[in-house]
Amino acid sequence: MSDEITVAMLGHIAARTRVCAMAIDREGRILAVNQSGLDLLEVELSDICGQVWAERWQSPERERADLALARAFAGETAGFTGLCRREAETTAWEVEILPLERRDHAVDTVLMICRQIEVPLAANLNSDDPK
Repeated sequence: MSDEITVAMLGHIAARTRVCAMAIDREGRILAVNQSGLDLLEVELSDICGQVWAERWQSPERERADLALARAFAGETAGFTGLCRREAETTAWEVEILPLERRDHAVDTVLMICRQIEVPLAANLNSDDPK
C-alpha cells in the first residue's frame, strides 16, 4: 500500500473517532493533532503545536506522562490514566503512547492517543494500564 493511501485512510479514520491523536517529537513537543483532538481539547492547532505535551499535566499525572513518554521513546507501548486540569475544568483521560517513526535506530516520533473518560471511571483504573 502506498504512503498516500495509508495517510488518506488513517486521516479518514482519525476524523471519525472521538480520540485525540498527537505526534510528539523527542523533545516532547506536539507536532500534529487530529481534528477530533482539537475539538476535544477546545484549542486551535496554532495554539497547541510546539507545546511540550507533558506540561499539560500536573502532579501526579505529570510524572506518569513523563514515564509513559520515556517508555515509548525506548521502543515500548506505554499508557496511563489521569486527570487533566484546564482552567476551571478537570477531565479524565486514558492515554496510550507508542513508537511511530524511527531514525538512526532510535525512536524519533511517538503517537499519543487519548480518549476522554468519565471521572469516576478514571478513579477505578490502574494508572499503568493503557486499557
